[in-house]
Amino acid sequence: MTTELEPAASPIEQDKVPEPKPRPKKGKWWLLLPVLLLVLAGTCGGWYYYTEQQALAAAKAAYTTAAQTKEAAAQTLEAALAPAADAAANTPPDALANPALLDDLKAQIEKAHALQSADATPAVQGGKAAYAAAAQTLEHTAGAMQETAQTLTATTAAVTAARRQKAVSDLEGWIAEAERLLQQTADRVADVTTQEDLKTTIAKAKALLGDESAEADALAAMGKALGDAKAEVRASYDQWQAQEAEKAPTPSATPATSGATATAGASAGVDYAHPLVAAARQYIGTRQGFCWELVQHALGDLGYSGSGQQVMSPMTGNWYDYISYRSRATQVSISDLRPGDIIEYGPDYGELGGVDHVAIYVGGGRAIHGNYDYNGLVKEASVNIGKTLTRAYRLS
Repeated sequence: MTTELEPAASPIEQDKVPEPKPRPKKGKWWLLLPVLLLVLAGTCGGWYYYTEQQALAAAKAAYTTAAQTKEAAAQTLEAALAPAADAAANTPPDALANPALLDDLKAQIEKAHALQSADATPAVQGGKAAYAAAAQTLEHTAGAMQETAQTLTATTAAVTAARRQKAVSDLEGWIAEAERLLQQTADRVADVTTQEDLKTTIAKAKALLGDESAEADALAAMGKALGDAKAEVRASYDQWQAQEAEKAPTPSATPATSGATATAGASAGVDYAHPLVAAARQYIGTRQGFCWELVQHALGDLGYSGSGQQVMSPMTGNWYDYISYRSRATQVSISDLRPGDIIEYGPDYGELGGVDHVAIYVGGGRAIHGNYDYNGLVKEASVNIGKTLTRAYRLS
């Protein structure tokens, strides 16, 4: 195999010195430094501007969110104000066991109105700091509105519940009064349908009491219906009394015995000069809510003061000092009545001896009564009023 050999270098070529490589020329690079600085400054300025714009946009967004939150709080407050104002306007103080609760509600309503009057979206001029301050103001306003709305709602609910509780209590009392009236006027009315109507109304009232959703207004309306039905029974009772008076205008001379229905007078004739009789007679024709008021006023006119011995009125459930005369009087037989004696009718009520009716005897089988026939007037009438004459007391 033949190998080709490179030709050998000539002696002249071997002695030739290689030429040096050219060196780069030195440029004026420092002239580029201002340009670089300008580029760097522009970059930094652009970044600062970008971040500032981002911060401003965030502040504006926070301001917008706060404004929306405040607007929602204002709507919540307005929604809470409507029922609160209605409850305050339509709830009389005597409709609550605690009238101070109604005062609290009215004060909160005034606070809510003040918040609404001061409510305004602040005008914003400036940068992110102005927007941040405005957002903080809006958030504070929204918080105050939400807190007031919650308090209003809770107090309105408390007033509504208290009013209903009072209405329930009142209706229960009216039902009890109506049932006592039925008992007291049993078989002593001119028109028995009035009693049947009252029984029906009592049944409806009891059914309404069992309805937890019944509102105070409905309970009050039922109480009014009961009052109307009771008035019809009382009017029918008055008519029956008049009819009975026509049948037997002159009372019997036979004295009643303890525990029996009063049928008679006493061993003494009429004596209008007796101090207690005279004191009681000046009230004839006036309106007294209860029989005990007549006795109390007549005794007071003679200088007697209460003894502190209180009893419960069977008609109202309230406590009165209307039998305090027992502590300074002597119990006498009802077969030996004299003018000025205080006579009591049964049945008895209460552990302390509350009575169904009390009157002042004038003699001759007659007495001065306060509201014995439910028309509220003081009048002189027979001792025979369809009730049981149980006791008599004579002042010392």
